[in-house]
Amino acid sequence: MNQLTGRRPFQFRAFRRRAGGSKALVDAERRSHPLLLIFLPVFLILGLTALFVGGVAYWSASKIEGDTRQREEQSVAESVANLSLQIVGRQAAFVQLDQMIRAQGFSAIQGFGSNIESWTSRILSIDRSAILSESGERLFAMSQSQRVDPTGFLPEIGDLLNRFQDRQSAVTAQPTAGVALYNFLLIDGRPALAYVTQSIGKGSSGYDDLGQRMLHVAVTFLDGSFLEHFRQSLQLANPHFSSTPSEDPAEACYSLTSPDGPVSYLCWTVDRPNLVVLRELAPALVVGLTVVLLLIGTLIYWLYRTSSRLMSTQKRVHHLAFHDSLTGLANRARFAERLDIHLERARRSNASFAVLFLDLDRFKHVNDTFGHQAGDELIRQVADRLRKITRQGDTVARLGGDEFAIVTSMCQPGDIEALSRRIVLVISAPFDLGGVQAFVGVSVGAVIAVPTTEDQEELIHRADIALYQSKSRGRSNFTIFSDTLVEAEKNKRQMEVDLRHALWAPNQLQVHYQPLLDAQTGTLTGLEALLRWNHPRLGLIGPLEFLPVAEESGLILPLGDWVLRMACQVAAEFPNLTMAVNLSPAQVKDPRLVERVLSIVEETDVSPTRIQLEIPESTLLDTPQGVLETLAKLRASSIHVVIDDFGSGDSSIGYLKRCKIDGLKVDQAFIRELGETGGTAATVVNAIANLAHAMGLAVTAEGVETDEQMECAIAAGCHVVQGNLFSQAMPIEQLRRMVPQHAEKSYGRPSAKTQVADRTLPAATA
Repeated sequence: MNQLTGRRPFQFRAFRRRAGGSKALVDAERRSHPLLLIFLPVFLILGLTALFVGGVAYWSASKIEGDTRQREEQSVAESVANLSLQIVGRQAAFVQLDQMIRAQGFSAIQGFGSNIESWTSRILSIDRSAILSESGERLFAMSQSQRVDPTGFLPEIGDLLNRFQDRQSAVTAQPTAGVALYNFLLIDGRPALAYVTQSIGKGSSGYDDLGQRMLHVAVTFLDGSFLEHFRQSLQLANPHFSSTPSEDPAEACYSLTSPDGPVSYLCWTVDRPNLVVLRELAPALVVGLTVVLLLIGTLIYWLYRTSSRLMSTQKRVHHLAFHDSLTGLANRARFAERLDIHLERARRSNASFAVLFLDLDRFKHVNDTFGHQAGDELIRQVADRLRKITRQGDTVARLGGDEFAIVTSMCQPGDIEALSRRIVLVISAPFDLGGVQAFVGVSVGAVIAVPTTEDQEELIHRADIALYQSKSRGRSNFTIFSDTLVEAEKNKRQMEVDLRHALWAPNQLQVHYQPLLDAQTGTLTGLEALLRWNHPRLGLIGPLEFLPVAEESGLILPLGDWVLRMACQVAAEFPNLTMAVNLSPAQVKDPRLVERVLSIVEETDVSPTRIQLEIPESTLLDTPQGVLETLAKLRASSIHVVIDDFGSGDSSIGYLKRCKIDGLKVDQAFIRELGETGGTAATVVNAIANLAHAMGLAVTAEGVETDEQMECAIAAGCHVVQGNLFSQAMPIEQLRRMVPQHAEKSYGRPSAKTQVADRTLPAATA
């Protein structure tokens, strides 16, 4: 009878520790693109440098151009003044000419008439000239070295003559030669410099032969040799006259003014030495800029390639950090992050959600039987099935090994129950592993999170409690957390504390013994050691209540050693009886089991042939090679190995052959059904007995309580019977009174020819 059962608990605390680093991973996920981190400072520095250089260049160019413009304007102003004086000086030669003519005895008009053409054109460069009387009458006129009709000649000089006469009368009453006045005028639409002066004769009377004062007027146009002078001497570009100031920023203008305002504007293209320098430096700048751009382009390309590789690596690292590499599902870190998000959302919006923990059953058996590759393939197929049955937005995570978790927005108990049932149903379907079919189950623990749920640890702890409850109820079950489970968890924790104390406290842990009888003769052949706990507060507790706690807490190994030691000590008192002791799955998988058992057997001075170790059938389903070697070593040491509760699991002939066992104990569930009308238990028991006979194994019927059950067991061929029909398990004191210490019965193989004569053990002798 397998009483040392239990399971490995889901380590939610370890989950919390491993998932604690997820926040750092999330922060890493939100960091900036490496390319941006590299290029931003580079482009910022290049941009600032370009702005600075460009600003300095623009300021320098503007300063040079402004200085050049100011210098040219100043030079033009000085040149205009100098040229005006030169022209006036040439025109003043009229006065000298008049004096020369008079000195030779010619009248003014006659003298001018004979010599004016050559003087004005070749020597004085005067374009138009005239001699006027004091009243303004035109006496003589010439244009472009040709005499013309003086009538109405040069009407534009009227204002100039008036100002001259006003000035002359203001200077002195005595006419004085050399007093002159000039001004800029527009004559025939052309800018010109006009000059007027008075010619004084030799008699100092101020009058000529006609008895009049004569006024000399000379006009020189400025749009001819005047402009050429500026072009050659001042190196002005494109000098020209304009009636209005030029709006071209590349041009400068100088105003030729008269007392009435601007007459015309002398404009020219300002010299721009900065552009000249740029034109000269342009090839070098283009080459340099091209080289810089090529270098920058190469750098950008290299940085882009490097950044792309970094981004690709970062994406892979991020995916590995938040996803399971085998299934592609979310891992513990991602699951913890999603759990935090759902908890925060629940607090803000007063919403609920659910968390389901899944633990595969019999996965280790598949992994050990078909290999790790088949185990990995099964895990992948499980992940695919879970993806298909969950909704979009739900998080399916693999927490490690054969453990999965689901976070869903569903929060109604009915919905969670339906989902859990579907998970159990889907996972129970066969898996095709490369042509081989495998079957596993799944245990589900679910918890519905409410807005008042404090944190992840509380939620995970509740889901773990529900999962533990499912595992304790058997395979392919689901449990939804409730407050009653919390109380059960508290009781379990308290039981663990009490059990640790009981290991050292006297008389709390007790071993009771149930007789094993030969089915044919009724002879007492052996005993089975059964652990009991006399709890100081709860009274006598059966092993099914506290052994799962011992398994989970790790107390099962020292507890199992204690039971074996007590049983061996009792076996030493009854040398003619065998002693059967149950082993838990954890003990069977302990690599030091053989060493521990043989040490206790040697310590108690009991023959190994009298010790029978019973292992649960479920251990065969996920038995690694190391366990098979352990069982082989026990049998090699003459210790008998029996499969307990046979028929309750899915073991096969192949498992029995691999384990090399000595006997089978039929599960008492089948024994209880023996004799029932329409039942199939008798057929099952017969089949088990026939299988055992064929393999040379002894068969024990456990849990016999009625005469009919006993008769069916004997008819099926069971060798040994055990149950309350003969005797309940009893403490050592009662056993000593019931069984004579010096009974001469010997243990041997049962005979099929005799029947059980007395179905109860004799009373103890005094």
